[in-house]
Amino acid sequence: MAAVMLALRSFQGNLMKEQVEALTLQTDNQSVEYSLRQWKATPALMHLVQAIFQILATLQIQKQTIHIPGLENKDTNSLSRLSWKKDFSINPQILIQVMNQLNFLPEIDLFAIRMNKLCQSYCSMQKDRHAVEKRGAFCINWSNKLLLVHPLNEIILRVLKKLKRESSIALMLMPQWCEEMYRALFPTVMKEINLGPCDQALGMGKSMKRLELKLPPGNLIAVQLIYMQQESNCIEICQKELDSVNKQSNN
Repeated sequence: MAAVMLALRSFQGNLMKEQVEALTLQTDNQSVEYSLRQWKATPALMHLVQAIFQILATLQIQKQTIHIPGLENKDTNSLSRLSWKKDFSINPQILIQVMNQLNFLPEIDLFAIRMNKLCQSYCSMQKDRHAVEKRGAFCINWSNKLLLVHPLNEIILRVLKKLKRESSIALMLMPQWCEEMYRALFPTVMKEINLGPCDQALGMGKSMKRLELKLPPGNLIAVQLIYMQQESNCIEICQKELDSVNKQSNN
């Protein structure tokens, strides 16, 4: 129940911006589904039900609830068992098609291990004497480089912040739902390609299979991103010139 409330609070701004009028809440917890469908709960949970009701009422959103049997709840199962290390990579043939379509040839693979690196130069997420930077991708300068970026989901936010700080062009691979989460932080999106389901576009390593870890649910996308510092500088210069002209006109 708390997860539903926190999710609504987290995405409240997005729901308002998109003017969402109806929402389907899916859960494998029968008690949660019943409580939200009937607006009834035990005394211990009633404050959460009331909070959810208030959020939906404020946003003027109609809700529908659906119970998903546990065995069919594949997305949640995948999210709870995501790989915590980079023992997966994109199918090389798919990557070649993407690079040809975008006319983009990356110089360095930022988040890789020696067994699945896709560029001659790479930064390793493990100790590797052959890697460009033994301390990891965040310890090098990304400015003026053509980057291949396929990070773990939990560091995508950190990656986007660094791309904004440093002048670089990147081909970024990520689940489509991650793009929707971080859209406001993206540099200028030049081109985007949907590569289909993650479990078809990505290949798992031996340790992932042995530990029965999962690939991300949903589709994988390739997004060519650019954030050049010159763009911000030009905007600032133009704004200063405009302010100067306005002052002269007023005088």
